[in-house]
Amino acid sequence: MAVNVPLIHISDLAEQTTAADTDYMVIGGTDAKKIKYGTIFNLIKAKLGLGTAATKNVVNNLTTASAGNGVLDAYQGKVLKSEIDGLNSAFGNGVFPLVSLNGNVSEVFNRDIGIYISYTQNCNDVPTEVLATMSITITIVASSTWGFQYLFSAYKENGIYIRRNANGVVSSWEKLSL
Repeated sequence: MAVNVPLIHISDLAEQTTAADTDYMVIGGTDAKKIKYGTIFNLIKAKLGLGTAATKNVVNNLTTASAGNGVLDAYQGKVLKSEIDGLNSAFGNGVFPLVSLNGNVSEVFNRDIGIYISYTQNCNDVPTEVLATMSITITIVASSTWGFQYLFSAYKENGIYIRRNANGVVSSWEKLSL
C-alpha cells in the first residue's frame, strides 16, 4: 500500500537522538530506500568485525562467574599485569625464596601467596622422628587460609610428610608411602 508523503526539505525534519530497532531510516541518492535502524546497525557491526562484543556491557572486575555477561574493561589488563608481576616477584623469576624460620614451620602459612623453601632442623612443629634431622620444607601458600607443606627428611627412613592448611586449620603431618 503506497502512502502519499508530502514533499518536504530534509532540513525541515527534526533530528531524532534515539532510534528503536524497528524504526526506519531513509537512505539513497536519487532513488530513496528505507532500511530499519537495527538492520543498518548489524551491517555496520559486521563490516567492522565487532561480533557480539559490540552489544555487551563492559565488566570491570575479575569475578564474573558466568560466560556471556559482558566484555572485560581494559583497566583489568593492568590489574592482571600487577598480579602477574607480584607472582614473578614472589617466585624470584623462577627461584623460590629461602625462608628463615623462628622454630615453627606453620608460620610460613602466614606469608604472602607463593612457594617457600625452608630448612627445618630443630623446628618444634615437625614430626618427632625428624625433629633433630636435617630436612627441607616446601610450603605452597595459595591464600591466607589454604596451602600445603611438604617435608623432605634427609634420612631415607624418615621419608616425606605432607600437611595442609584448609580454612585456616593446619592438619597433622601425614607420612607418605614410598
